Amino acid sequence: MEPGEDLLDAARRELREETGVTSVRLLGRIQGWLAYAFPPEHKSGKAARGWNGQKQAWFAFAFTGTDEEVDLSAHADVEFDAWKWVDLEDATTHIVAFKRGTYEKVVEAFQGYARRDNEPSVL
Repeated sequence: MEPGEDLLDAARRELREETGVTSVRLLGRIQGWLAYAFPPEHKSGKAARGWNGQKQAWFAFAFTGTDEEVDLSAHADVEFDAWKWVDLEDATTHIVAFKRGTYEKVVEAFQGYARRDNEPSVL
């Protein structure tokens, strides 16, 4: 979060910076924070800067744009090299093991927002 930024504004900014996506409608949020620790062998830039892990607030958004809006290079610090739509219940199979428990909590909290008609609903 930036100084003085509220959580929802930070979530929208992070979504825009990491994916280029701005066409969203807020569905809900997980109350409180979810955290995970970096394993000792993890060598990401954040771990190299002394971070022990991350604490995150999670929001569910409905994507109202088109796939062409997704631009993973929208920000100078590119965090992802690929993306795809998956069913929410399958999302945790695409997550690195040390984050999986956190993402399982997100899936459980947001499963009521997921749509089963093959249209994306949660990004």
